[in-house]
Amino acid sequence: MTFTRTTLMPQFLPPAQPATAGGPPQPHPLAKKLQAWVKANYDNAMKVVAYTELVIMARVLLGCLTWRNSILAPIIFAHFLRARHFHSLFTREAVAYVNSRADAFIRKPTNPPVLAQVWDKVQYAVQTWSGSTLTPNAGVPPQAAR
Repeated sequence: MTFTRTTLMPQFLPPAQPATAGGPPQPHPLAKKLQAWVKANYDNAMKVVAYTELVIMARVLLGCLTWRNSILAPIIFAHFLRARHFHSLFTREAVAYVNSRADAFIRKPTNPPVLAQVWDKVQYAVQTWSGSTLTPNAGVPPQAAR
């Protein structure tokens, strides 16, 4: 939408009159409306994108396990998702939400304890790979750790 507003619209729609005499021309009123709409919906759109990326990751993993796509696909997409996690607050929030929901589901008292143990190992492997492991003395203040 931003590309449309900043690049395409100036090619097809004439600019509005300058706000001041001799000043730069103002964007077309339709471009202003589009900019307001983009600003109003940006956060919601980015949340949808973050959750969609997680769904795609699940689909790529499932495709790899069922031999529907290459084994490289989840590795490459995982690297992309890792970069998104470090650079996007929306992705971090989506991952945290999905992780908390999965954690609550797996740790139900009716589930076998081995399921929680496997889940802990999977989480540890993902955290180790992503470079965001917790230090062994995370609960100890910095002075006491020395």
